[in-house]
Amino acid sequence: MSIEEARGLISALADREPPQELSPKRPPDEAVSAAIRRLTPGDAPEARALRSALLLWNDDLDGSHALSQELHSPTGSLLHGIMHRMEGDYWNADYWFRRVGAHPCYADIAREAALAEGGGAFVARGGWDPSAFNRAVERALQGGDAAEIGKLERLQRAEMTAVARYCLHQCFGGTSLD
Repeated sequence: MSIEEARGLISALADREPPQELSPKRPPDEAVSAAIRRLTPGDAPEARALRSALLLWNDDLDGSHALSQELHSPTGSLLHGIMHRMEGDYWNADYWFRRVGAHPCYADIAREAALAEGGGAFVARGGWDPSAFNRAVERALQGGDAAEIGKLERLQRAEMTAVARYCLHQCFGGTSLD
């Protein structure tokens, strides 16, 4: 698959309406998952990270988890943490977020989040605070506040966009992300 096809998948996932649920309940789109699995040849960590990110965004939590748990890197830990947050295992998500450290894409997530309503609450020292976002997701889902859930879903879209674009850049190297 070419970088243009990968960009197309990212755009399709970013533009889907309604946005991905904080805790996805619908099954993954099998045609999209199949396209993601064909995305990059080989088993390089960068290729597995890109596939994991896109599978996660396609609500294929199990497929993403199988890849991210084998990625012993900050990106693998970040994807692993997001997956556990989406499945509602908030304590485990925080464990993985602590393992990430200062991820290179946190500045991009913070920029995306700052443009979204309420996103500034999850930006610390110019970077993304995934644990604060994790706690907000847990509170919102427990409280059932539809307006807050909608706001957090839009922030999750910004987070996933930045993570997928980072993984795309790492996988295809030296290419423009736009």
